[in-house]
Amino acid sequence: MDVKTRPNQDKPAHIDSRRAYYNALSKRISIPGIDSVERDTFFDDEKMRSAGIHRRALLRADTHVRREAPNHLDQVPPFS
Repeated sequence: MDVKTRPNQDKPAHIDSRRAYYNALSKRISIPGIDSVERDTFFDDEKMRSAGIHRRALLRADTHVRREAPNHLDQVPPFS
């Protein structure tokens, strides 16, 4: 994949190359315990120098914890 990353590469085709990279990356990420990974365009900047990728981890019933992991980075209260 040819991703344009130089500081002055701000043409629409360059931005599209970075967008395609982040879209492809979100489809390739595989982490044990994470059930899905998808793009979250809320965090994209206009030149696609940074972009959002959202993960969802569904915790199993046998772990005696919440059914769904939080989707934020705030401190999580201790499990009971």
